[in-house]
Amino acid sequence: MQSTPLAQHISTPHNLSIPLNTSQHLNTLLTHTIFILSSIRRLHNILVNTFL
Repeated sequence: MQSTPLAQHISTPHNLSIPLNTSQHLNTLLTHTIFILSSIRRLHNILVNTFL
């Protein structure tokens, strides 16, 4: 299995010394997490409205 670019990025030590870069990645991750959670909630509401 090839390691993904994200895994390589996380395992690269020199990136940890750049706080701005790290905070940008955390911010992106947080944004994606919120988007995924809201999408799941929307899908759940659609399913509930369809079957109930």
